[in-house]
Amino acid sequence: MGQFFKKIAFRKGRHAAISATARKIAVILWNMITKKQPYNPTNQYIFQDEKRRAIAQLRKKIAKFGIDPNDLGIFSREKYRLAYQKKISDNQNFSER
Repeated sequence: MGQFFKKIAFRKGRHAAISATARKIAVILWNMITKKQPYNPTNQYIFQDEKRRAIAQLRKKIAKFGIDPNDLGIFSREKYRLAYQKKISDNQNFSER
């Protein structure tokens, strides 16, 4: 619930976050009582920082195997593609010496 609260608080303010969290808990409790079932979240949340970490790990693995990310089409921003090309050209210039 902590991440849920922080996201709402950031977007809509503290009072809205408190109300949204209270409603979410009330709905969960109501469903648990009326259906007599334990709480089972429908999906596991993956937050932005976890996604970024996973993407960074994938980029490192791709670079380790020497695969050109342009061939895979994985660059989400132009600056990443340019940084990769610069790194490759710097490595080639260094190895030629």
